Amino acid sequence: MTSSEQGFWIGWQQAEGAIASDQQMTEVTAQFLSAVQEEQFRQQYFYEIPLSVIQFVAQQAERNH
Repeated sequence: MTSSEQGFWIGWQQAEGAIASDQQMTEVTAQFLSAVQEEQFRQQYFYEIPLSVIQFVAQQAERNH
């Protein structure tokens, strides 16, 4: 996998003797992209939420345990 400002490129090097179907490749790629989207969401969420709010929520959680 490589990335640049233009996006991601995912390559596949199949192990000797292994057989991967197009369906398997599609499923694995979808899982990977889903993980990337989740990470991007988390980064954007924590970028937008003020640190004071995150600290307050953490303190409340601490008090409840």
